[in-house]
Amino acid sequence: MKETLMMAVQGQLSNLSQTDTKELGCAIDMIKDLSEAIYYCTITKSMEEAEEEKEEMMKMMKYSQQND
Repeated sequence: MKETLMMAVQGQLSNLSQTDTKELGCAIDMIKDLSEAIYYCTITKSMEEAEEEKEEMMKMMKYSQQND
């Protein structure tokens, strides 16, 4: 999806005399929004993985203490 939008932007920029600035602005906004969504998705995934690792470590510590 991002690649398709980038191609649309490049197409508009290749001929500046006939550039549709409204279409170009919309495509750039969509690229920005998509990049932002990917960024937040990556952060959320990392936070979830960190929480899972923390829970796993707590289980291991609890198990270790019970067997001492």
